[in-house]
Amino acid sequence: MVFPPKIPVPKLPPLQAAATEGGGGAAAGFTMPGYSLPAYSPADDAGESTSGTKDSLTDKTKYWAINIWQGALLVMSINNQIYTTIVNGNTEDTINFPSLPQGIMVGKNSYVVKRLQPALTRPGINLTATQQSVFVGIIFTDRVAFPYPVPWVQPKLNAGAEVPLINQSTGVPLPLTVPRGYKATLLEYQWQLDQDSEHWIYIDGALALCPGISTAGQAVYVADIVPISTALIDPLALLPHTINWIVKNRGLNPMSGAATVVLILEAVGTPPFPSTKEARCPQCGTITTVPVHTNNITCKSCGFKYVVFDGAAFRRTT
Repeated sequence: MVFPPKIPVPKLPPLQAAATEGGGGAAAGFTMPGYSLPAYSPADDAGESTSGTKDSLTDKTKYWAINIWQGALLVMSINNQIYTTIVNGNTEDTINFPSLPQGIMVGKNSYVVKRLQPALTRPGINLTATQQSVFVGIIFTDRVAFPYPVPWVQPKLNAGAEVPLINQSTGVPLPLTVPRGYKATLLEYQWQLDQDSEHWIYIDGALALCPGISTAGQAVYVADIVPISTALIDPLALLPHTINWIVKNRGLNPMSGAATVVLILEAVGTPPFPSTKEARCPQCGTITTVPVHTNNITCKSCGFKYVVFDGAAFRRTT
Protein backbone atom coordinates (compact mmCIF):
# COMPACT_ATOMS: atom_id res chain seq x y z
CA MET A 1 0.00 0.00 0.00
CA VAL A 2 1.25 3.49 -0.85
CA PHE A 3 1.05 5.98 2.03
CA PRO A 4 -0.84 8.14 2.50
CA PRO A 5 -3.69 6.26 0.74
CA LYS A 6 -6.65 7.90 -0.89
CA ILE A 7 -9.67 7.51 1.40
CA PRO A 8 -12.69 6.47 -0.72
CA VAL A 9 -15.28 8.18 1.49
CA PRO A 10 -16.48 11.43 -0.09
CA LYS A 11 -17.98 12.85 3.10
CA LEU A 12 -14.72 12.56 5.03
CA PRO A 13 -12.90 15.93 5.19
CA PRO A 14 -9.34 15.83 3.79
CA LEU A 15 -6.34 15.64 6.10
CA GLN A 16 -5.15 19.11 6.97
CA ALA A 17 -1.69 20.47 7.82
CA ALA A 18 -1.86 22.47 11.04
CA ALA A 19 -0.19 25.85 11.26
CA THR A 20 0.52 25.22 14.94
CA GLU A 21 0.68 22.19 17.18
CA GLY A 22 -2.46 20.67 18.64
CA GLY A 23 -4.96 21.62 15.96
CA GLY A 24 -8.64 21.28 16.85
CA GLY A 25 -10.62 18.08 16.95
CA ALA A 26 -8.37 15.55 18.70
CA ALA A 27 -9.11 14.03 22.08
CA ALA A 28 -8.74 16.31 25.09
CA GLY A 29 -5.12 17.09 25.90
CA PHE A 30 -3.81 15.45 22.73
CA THR A 31 -1.45 17.17 20.28
CA MET A 32 0.10 15.94 17.05
CA PRO A 33 2.55 18.35 15.39
CA GLY A 34 1.73 18.94 11.73
CA TYR A 35 -1.76 17.42 11.75
CA SER A 36 -5.24 18.59 12.68
CA LEU A 37 -8.62 16.97 12.31
CA PRO A 38 -11.30 19.50 11.30
CA ALA A 39 -13.22 20.96 14.24
CA TYR A 40 -16.44 19.42 12.94
CA SER A 41 -14.83 15.97 12.54
CA PRO A 42 -13.14 15.21 15.90
CA ALA A 43 -11.11 12.12 16.76
CA ASP A 44 -12.87 9.15 18.34
CA ASP A 45 -9.69 8.23 20.22
CA ALA A 46 -6.11 9.41 20.39
CA GLY A 47 -2.89 8.85 22.28
CA GLU A 48 0.73 7.76 22.05
CA SER A 49 1.70 4.20 21.20
CA THR A 50 3.88 2.31 23.67
CA SER A 51 5.29 0.05 20.94
CA GLY A 52 4.56 -1.23 17.44
CA THR A 53 5.69 -2.92 14.26
CA LYS A 54 5.42 -2.21 10.53
CA ASP A 55 1.73 -3.21 10.64
CA SER A 56 0.57 -2.73 14.24
CA LEU A 57 0.33 -0.09 16.94
CA THR A 58 0.12 -0.95 20.65
CA ASP A 59 -1.09 1.39 23.39
CA LYS A 60 -1.05 -0.34 26.79
CA THR A 61 -3.21 2.41 28.30
CA LYS A 62 -6.23 1.36 26.21
CA TYR A 63 -9.01 -1.17 26.83
CA TRP A 64 -10.76 -1.30 23.45
CA ALA A 65 -13.55 -3.69 22.52
CA ILE A 66 -12.35 -6.28 20.01
CA ASN A 67 -12.46 -4.90 16.43
CA ILE A 68 -14.21 -1.71 17.53
CA TRP A 69 -11.91 0.25 15.16
CA GLN A 70 -12.21 -2.07 12.14
CA GLY A 71 -12.61 0.12 9.03
CA ALA A 72 -11.70 3.33 10.89
CA LEU A 73 -9.18 5.93 9.73
CA LEU A 74 -5.82 5.73 11.56
CA VAL A 75 -3.45 8.69 11.45
CA MET A 76 0.11 8.30 12.85
CA SER A 77 2.99 10.71 13.28
CA ILE A 78 6.26 8.78 12.76
CA ASN A 79 9.59 10.62 12.56
CA ASN A 80 7.75 13.90 11.88
CA GLN A 81 5.91 12.34 8.91
CA ILE A 82 2.14 11.80 8.83
CA TYR A 83 0.88 8.35 7.73
CA THR A 84 -2.79 7.51 7.20
CA THR A 85 -4.41 4.13 6.63
CA ILE A 86 -7.54 2.08 7.31
CA VAL A 87 -7.63 -0.22 10.34
CA ASN A 88 -7.88 -3.97 9.64
CA GLY A 89 -8.91 -4.79 13.21
CA ASN A 90 -7.85 -4.47 16.84
CA THR A 91 -7.42 -6.25 20.16
CA GLU A 92 -7.95 -4.53 23.51
CA ASP A 93 -4.69 -2.58 23.18
CA THR A 94 -3.34 -3.14 19.64
CA ILE A 95 -4.48 -1.81 16.25
CA ASN A 96 -3.58 -3.75 13.08
CA PHE A 97 -3.29 -2.16 9.63
CA PRO A 98 -1.64 -2.76 6.19
CA SER A 99 2.17 -2.65 6.28
CA LEU A 100 3.92 0.70 6.36
CA PRO A 101 6.46 1.53 3.64
CA GLN A 102 9.74 -0.38 3.83
CA GLY A 103 11.90 0.69 6.76
CA ILE A 104 9.09 2.51 8.62
CA MET A 105 8.19 1.11 12.05
CA VAL A 106 5.81 2.23 14.76
CA GLY A 107 7.50 3.09 18.04
CA LYS A 108 6.37 5.64 20.59
CA ASN A 109 4.33 7.74 18.21
CA SER A 110 1.29 10.00 18.38
CA TYR A 111 -1.88 8.73 16.69
CA VAL A 112 -5.58 9.44 16.26
CA VAL A 113 -8.42 7.12 15.26
CA LYS A 114 -11.46 8.44 13.41
CA ARG A 115 -14.57 6.48 12.45
CA LEU A 116 -15.81 6.77 8.89
CA GLN A 117 -19.41 6.71 10.10
CA PRO A 118 -21.26 8.36 13.00
CA ALA A 119 -20.65 6.86 16.44
CA LEU A 120 -24.33 6.94 17.29
CA THR A 121 -27.32 7.50 15.02
CA ARG A 122 -31.05 7.14 15.42
CA PRO A 123 -33.01 5.02 14.81
CA GLY A 124 -30.06 2.61 14.54
CA ILE A 125 -27.47 2.13 17.29
CA ASN A 126 -23.72 2.03 16.77
CA LEU A 127 -21.76 1.97 20.04
CA THR A 128 -18.27 3.33 20.60
CA ALA A 129 -15.51 1.64 22.60
CA THR A 130 -16.56 3.47 25.78
CA GLN A 131 -20.26 2.57 25.54
CA GLN A 132 -22.23 -0.49 26.62
CA SER A 133 -25.92 -1.28 26.23
CA VAL A 134 -28.23 -2.09 29.15
CA PHE A 135 -31.64 -3.70 28.54
CA VAL A 136 -34.32 -3.55 31.23
CA GLY A 137 -37.89 -4.70 31.04
CA ILE A 138 -40.69 -6.89 32.33
CA ILE A 139 -43.37 -9.25 30.98
CA PHE A 140 -46.59 -9.81 32.93
CA THR A 141 -48.35 -13.07 32.05
CA ASP A 142 -50.19 -16.17 33.29
CA ARG A 143 -48.98 -18.31 30.35
CA VAL A 144 -46.16 -20.01 32.32
CA ALA A 145 -45.56 -21.53 35.75
CA PHE A 146 -43.45 -19.64 38.29
CA PRO A 147 -40.66 -19.31 39.19
CA TYR A 148 -39.71 -19.07 35.53
CA PRO A 149 -36.14 -19.36 34.22
CA VAL A 150 -36.35 -15.97 32.45
CA PRO A 151 -36.25 -13.54 35.43
CA TRP A 152 -38.14 -10.64 33.82
CA VAL A 153 -41.14 -12.87 33.01
CA GLN A 154 -43.42 -12.26 36.00
CA PRO A 155 -47.00 -13.08 37.07
CA LYS A 156 -49.79 -10.68 36.13
CA LEU A 157 -49.60 -7.42 38.10
CA ASN A 158 -52.56 -6.97 40.47
CA ALA A 159 -54.77 -3.90 40.24
CA GLY A 160 -53.20 -0.99 42.10
CA ALA A 161 -49.81 -2.69 42.44
CA GLU A 162 -46.52 -1.28 41.16
CA VAL A 163 -43.12 -2.87 40.50
CA PRO A 164 -39.73 -1.85 39.07
CA LEU A 165 -38.46 -3.08 35.73
CA ILE A 166 -35.76 -5.78 35.79
CA ASN A 167 -32.20 -5.66 34.45
CA GLN A 168 -32.26 -8.29 31.70
CA SER A 169 -28.50 -8.90 31.92
CA THR A 170 -28.64 -9.84 35.61
CA GLY A 171 -32.25 -10.54 36.59
CA VAL A 172 -31.92 -7.93 39.35
CA PRO A 173 -34.84 -5.48 39.74
CA LEU A 174 -34.06 -1.78 39.36
CA PRO A 175 -32.78 0.63 40.58
CA LEU A 176 -29.77 0.45 38.29
CA THR A 177 -26.59 1.79 39.89
CA VAL A 178 -24.49 4.03 37.63
CA PRO A 179 -20.98 4.12 39.14
CA ARG A 180 -18.90 7.24 39.51
CA GLY A 181 -17.09 7.88 36.23
CA TYR A 182 -20.02 6.70 34.08
CA LYS A 183 -23.15 8.27 32.64
CA ALA A 184 -26.38 6.49 31.72
CA THR A 185 -28.59 7.58 28.83
CA LEU A 186 -32.13 6.34 28.30
CA LEU A 187 -32.26 5.80 24.56
CA GLU A 188 -35.64 4.24 23.80
CA TYR A 189 -38.61 2.60 25.50
CA GLN A 190 -41.81 0.80 24.60
CA TRP A 191 -44.75 -0.89 26.27
CA GLN A 192 -48.15 -2.39 25.61
CA LEU A 193 -50.30 -3.43 28.58
CA ASP A 194 -53.91 -4.59 28.78
CA GLN A 195 -54.78 -2.30 31.73
CA ASP A 196 -54.39 1.43 32.25
CA SER A 197 -50.83 2.03 33.45
CA GLU A 198 -48.53 4.66 34.93
CA HIS A 199 -44.77 4.88 34.31
CA TRP A 200 -42.42 6.82 36.59
CA ILE A 201 -38.64 7.41 36.47
CA TYR A 202 -36.67 8.08 39.67
CA ILE A 203 -33.10 9.39 39.64
CA ASP A 204 -31.18 9.07 42.91
CA GLY A 205 -34.45 8.15 44.64
CA ALA A 206 -36.25 11.34 43.60
CA LEU A 207 -39.16 11.36 41.18
CA ALA A 208 -37.75 12.91 38.00
CA LEU A 209 -39.90 12.03 34.98
CA CYS A 210 -43.20 10.52 33.88
CA PRO A 211 -42.68 8.79 30.49
CA GLY A 212 -46.40 8.12 30.18
CA ILE A 213 -49.84 7.34 31.58
CA SER A 214 -51.50 4.99 29.11
CA THR A 215 -54.90 3.50 28.51
CA ALA A 216 -55.44 -0.25 28.28
CA GLY A 217 -54.04 -1.78 25.10
CA GLN A 218 -52.23 1.37 23.95
CA ALA A 219 -48.95 0.59 22.16
CA VAL A 220 -46.21 3.08 23.06
CA TYR A 221 -42.79 3.38 21.39
CA VAL A 222 -40.41 6.30 21.89
CA ALA A 223 -36.87 6.69 20.47
CA ASP A 224 -35.62 9.98 21.85
CA ILE A 225 -33.55 12.20 19.56
CA VAL A 226 -32.51 14.18 22.66
CA PRO A 227 -32.44 11.39 25.25
CA ILE A 228 -32.73 11.43 29.03
CA SER A 229 -29.31 11.14 30.69
CA THR A 230 -27.57 11.42 34.06
CA ALA A 231 -25.22 13.81 32.21
CA LEU A 232 -27.98 16.41 32.49
CA ILE A 233 -27.36 16.61 36.26
CA ASP A 234 -23.73 15.45 36.41
CA PRO A 235 -21.96 16.00 33.06
CA LEU A 236 -18.52 15.04 34.41
CA ALA A 237 -19.83 11.88 36.14
CA LEU A 238 -18.29 12.95 39.44
CA LEU A 239 -20.85 11.05 41.54
CA PRO A 240 -22.59 7.66 41.41
CA HIS A 241 -26.30 7.68 40.56
CA THR A 242 -29.30 5.35 40.55
CA ILE A 243 -32.07 5.07 37.95
CA ASN A 244 -35.38 3.38 38.62
CA TRP A 245 -38.41 2.81 36.37
CA ILE A 246 -41.68 1.94 38.09
CA VAL A 247 -44.75 0.61 36.28
CA LYS A 248 -48.14 0.71 38.05
CA ASN A 249 -51.39 -1.04 37.19
CA ARG A 250 -54.06 1.65 37.48
CA GLY A 251 -56.76 -0.63 36.00
CA LEU A 252 -59.39 -2.79 37.72
CA ASN A 253 -58.00 -6.23 36.81
CA PRO A 254 -54.62 -8.06 36.90
CA MET A 255 -52.41 -6.70 34.09
CA SER A 256 -50.73 -8.58 31.21
CA GLY A 257 -48.27 -7.21 28.68
CA ALA A 258 -44.69 -6.02 28.49
CA ALA A 259 -42.42 -2.99 28.87
CA THR A 260 -38.83 -2.64 27.59
CA VAL A 261 -36.23 0.10 27.99
CA VAL A 262 -32.81 0.47 26.33
CA LEU A 263 -30.09 2.46 28.08
CA ILE A 264 -26.50 3.22 27.13
CA LEU A 265 -23.86 3.18 29.87
CA GLU A 266 -20.83 5.25 28.90
CA ALA A 267 -17.44 5.64 30.55
CA VAL A 268 -16.28 9.22 31.11
CA GLY A 269 -12.47 9.04 31.39
CA THR A 270 -12.80 5.74 33.25
CA PRO A 271 -11.05 2.31 33.06
CA PRO A 272 -12.82 -0.52 31.20
CA PHE A 273 -16.23 -1.94 32.04
CA PRO A 274 -16.32 -4.73 34.65
CA SER A 275 -15.53 -8.26 33.46
CA THR A 276 -18.18 -9.74 35.80
CA LYS A 277 -21.81 -9.11 36.72
CA GLU A 278 -24.09 -10.10 39.60
CA ALA A 279 -27.10 -12.20 38.57
CA ARG A 280 -30.17 -12.88 40.73
CA CYS A 281 -31.87 -16.31 40.91
CA PRO A 282 -35.63 -16.03 40.15
CA GLN A 283 -36.40 -18.88 42.57
CA CYS A 284 -34.46 -18.12 45.77
CA GLY A 285 -33.04 -14.64 45.13
CA THR A 286 -29.39 -15.65 45.57
CA ILE A 287 -26.92 -13.30 43.90
CA THR A 288 -24.19 -15.06 41.87
CA THR A 289 -21.14 -13.35 40.38
CA VAL A 290 -20.54 -14.56 36.81
CA PRO A 291 -18.47 -13.42 33.78
CA VAL A 292 -20.15 -10.47 32.07
CA HIS A 293 -20.96 -12.42 28.87
CA THR A 294 -22.71 -15.30 30.71
CA ASN A 295 -26.22 -16.22 29.53
CA ASN A 296 -27.07 -19.53 31.21
CA ILE A 297 -26.70 -19.69 35.00
CA THR A 298 -27.23 -22.41 37.59
CA CYS A 299 -27.94 -21.02 41.05
CA LYS A 300 -25.21 -21.98 43.51
CA SER A 301 -27.76 -22.17 46.36
CA CYS A 302 -30.85 -23.95 45.02
CA GLY A 303 -29.64 -25.36 41.67
CA PHE A 304 -32.32 -23.51 39.67
CA LYS A 305 -31.29 -22.89 36.05
CA TYR A 306 -32.11 -19.54 34.47
CA VAL A 307 -31.21 -17.30 31.53
CA VAL A 308 -30.12 -13.65 31.26
CA PHE A 309 -29.15 -11.41 28.36
CA ASP A 310 -25.59 -10.51 27.37
CA GLY A 311 -26.17 -6.78 26.96
CA ALA A 312 -22.41 -6.13 26.91
CA ALA A 313 -22.09 -7.97 23.59
CA PHE A 314 -24.65 -5.80 21.78
CA ARG A 315 -22.81 -3.27 19.60
CA ARG A 316 -25.03 -1.99 16.81
CA THR A 317 -28.28 -2.02 14.85
CA THR A 318 -29.08 -0.51 11.49
